[in-house]
Amino acid sequence: MLLSTDVPDDWFRGHPLLLSKPDEQERVVFSQIDKTRFPRSHDLGGRTVKLYRGREVVGEAKLGPMWIASLGIDFSDTPEDEEAERVIAQNVLQTGTRWLVADLPTEEFKNAHWARLSDLRAPVMPEMQTPDPDLVERAHASLAKMDTFLSAQSDYDSYYASMNTPKPKPGWDEAANSSYDAFTWRGERYLLARIEGGEACSFHATVERLFKVRGTTLVEVPDFESGGTLNMLIDVEGDGRLEVVYDGMFDVNLWSFFEGKEALSDLTPAICRC
Repeated sequence: MLLSTDVPDDWFRGHPLLLSKPDEQERVVFSQIDKTRFPRSHDLGGRTVKLYRGREVVGEAKLGPMWIASLGIDFSDTPEDEEAERVIAQNVLQTGTRWLVADLPTEEFKNAHWARLSDLRAPVMPEMQTPDPDLVERAHASLAKMDTFLSAQSDYDSYYASMNTPKPKPGWDEAANSSYDAFTWRGERYLLARIEGGEACSFHATVERLFKVRGTTLVEVPDFESGGTLNMLIDVEGDGRLEVVYDGMFDVNLWSFFEGKEALSDLTPAICRC
């Protein structure tokens, strides 16, 4: 289970070990934690957590040993001996993405999305709702007037013209994935509208906005920063401030605050979208 993505240099000790197969270019490395430098506030080994899949509690488990996982891409030759493996492992530890993780005692909960210490109160999670078709239509019309939408259409046209290939659809949004999610929070009704089209390493565009629903009027919420496809909403600290959980690349959940630009956790794997 991932606990933190902020892992400074002085948290690990000893020689890192290569966990992935020697011929795999996506390297995964194990490192031991230096408990003399590791903050006690992060020492969650042995603590009990409730595991969730979305809004649903799927079980409870005690965390096992904690360690540091490093992930990186390495294009060097397949190591032929232990010394070569140690060199690769050390390089991934220094240059790759580091995660503080803890073992779970069973694979029973491998499909869980997230976890919370069992001795904390249950978080508040607003329920997502399917908006009315007329509300979806108004939201789409609002997105279609935005500069980012119009720019995406221009890029879409240019890309297929440069490839000398017919466009799948006249409009980029017609060939895109669209999602519209409504929810109510602190007496306000909201609509999150998102259009994402194209493929990695080719044309790709995303237009997303958060609106407050005031009768038949949509009022854009300023400074909303998207992190991907919406997974769920949650008030983590019970402070009335809503956090958004996104489905990220490679099944990694990305968290960002509903209001403002501060990131609770930025889980960005060191792998390109290709």
